[in-house]
Amino acid sequence: MKFSFKFFAITSAVTAAVTLSIVGAGANDPPISTASDIVPRLNDAREAKDVLPPEIIKDYSVMGADLSNSRYLGTGKDFSYYAVSSRSDEICIIPIDAQSKTTGIACTKFKNFEAYGLRYQAPNAGEQVWLISPETGDIAKNKNIKSDTVDGQSWDRVAPNFLILSAK
Repeated sequence: MKFSFKFFAITSAVTAAVTLSIVGAGANDPPISTASDIVPRLNDAREAKDVLPPEIIKDYSVMGADLSNSRYLGTGKDFSYYAVSSRSDEICIIPIDAQSKTTGIACTKFKNFEAYGLRYQAPNAGEQVWLISPETGDIAKNKNIKSDTVDGQSWDRVAPNFLILSAK
């Protein structure tokens, strides 16, 4: 009986230590403090595909977003999506259609981003996009993310931390 108890005690201690190290691994991640923490490509040289149409820059430059440093995220059925920083504490998504028009800019503060990311849904219950934390990207890749989906649709990963759900 003593042998079983020792074995149980040792096994439990090892299991607890491994569990704590796995659960605690994300707790030491630095908080998101810049747009490039969310979209690392913002640190890289801008490519031609990253440049917003001139009419978007003209119409939305007064909003405080850094439209000169946009980065292409991906394309869905209805829009192409770009990331920009706004002010010094926000990340934004800009959807642009085939006619170089947008329905607006969706933004969230860095301090709120880690909890949920940034989701945008096109008007009239169209396409949805979700920019998630790079730290949760690998976790989300292995799950079928279905919150707020319609008819069991699943999210398509078009970039490491950018997902699109297209309307049927």
